[in-house]
Amino acid sequence: MLTLPLADCHDALHPKWAPFAGYTMPLSYAGTLAEHLHTRTHASLFDVSHMGQAVLRGPDTDALLRVLTPMDPATLKQGMMRYTVLTNAQGGIVDDLMVLRRETDTLLIINAANKTKVYHHIAQHCQGDVTLTLLDNTTILAVQGPQSAAVIATLFPDALALSFLTHRTVVWDGAEITLSRSGYTGEDGFECYGTDTKAARSLFQAIIAHPAVKPAGLGARDTLRLEAGLCLYGMDLSDDTSPVAAGLSFVIQKAQRTHPTFLGHETILSHLNHGTPKTLVPLIFQGRQPIRHDTPIVDDTDRVVGTVTSGAFSPTRGDVVMLAYITTPVPEPLFAMVRGQKLPLMRTTLPFVPHRYHRS
Repeated sequence: MLTLPLADCHDALHPKWAPFAGYTMPLSYAGTLAEHLHTRTHASLFDVSHMGQAVLRGPDTDALLRVLTPMDPATLKQGMMRYTVLTNAQGGIVDDLMVLRRETDTLLIINAANKTKVYHHIAQHCQGDVTLTLLDNTTILAVQGPQSAAVIATLFPDALALSFLTHRTVVWDGAEITLSRSGYTGEDGFECYGTDTKAARSLFQAIIAHPAVKPAGLGARDTLRLEAGLCLYGMDLSDDTSPVAAGLSFVIQKAQRTHPTFLGHETILSHLNHGTPKTLVPLIFQGRQPIRHDTPIVDDTDRVVGTVTSGAFSPTRGDVVMLAYITTPVPEPLFAMVRGQKLPLMRTTLPFVPHRYHRS
């Protein structure tokens, strides 16, 4: 198993460790429930350095992005970042990722479990004057929660000028860091992307020393992202899942709908115009009994019509929330089959908990 570059910083905080995506990761410190609620009310520090970072350079970067993703790179200006997906020729999702336009290059943030697959996929399609560089031993520190801006302002006062999905270069301990106003919790937050472990270590210590901040692990990160209605690759997204079925049609930008160049556009645009065999549906169970990944969903005749992809008790709401792929048209009513019990489910809309991003 791989270890995080700042594993020694975590050891001093006595986390519960767990394997994830080939890494030994902090699962929790004070417990997932406490960390979840602290993030919703104050600010938490998440170390997500297991994620991959890669850089595209060269005048043909945008041409490559038009093939790899359904985004329109011409609309991504310096200092902006965008959520998108890498598609395959069959119309499935290779990975979902963040794309950051910097002054001299374009930074890609990739899911940890997909790093090797994604790097190979991108390299396979590189043509013209564009280079792909994989960044090793990188760090990503995320500060999330309603007090995150106050925390970051004590370290980088200019950061308050950032709005959601924008970024800038800052200097900490002599090293350049890309600081974005973004995150995976639905809360206002910031992420610090770096390549200097020494600077990242001192930044970690400075953040955790703030009285509003407590460390949080993967457990809270997962329950927070689910409440925010955000997908997790390997659970809600996969190589054979269309972005339309996953509720991600917004990533298909106007130029790619009218003059598509991205891989799998025939299938994906057909889904956009004519529907999909299945669709990702947000559901609620008004109880506390866990309903987890792979739980069958049935209709009132006990016919299996879908499967839960993500499910968890929602600490903020006090009930169970889940995402499930259901055959279309979606039947009513729906039930989760848990150990022979039919638990009644209610359809709802996303997000389960309102977003509190800072938009200009």
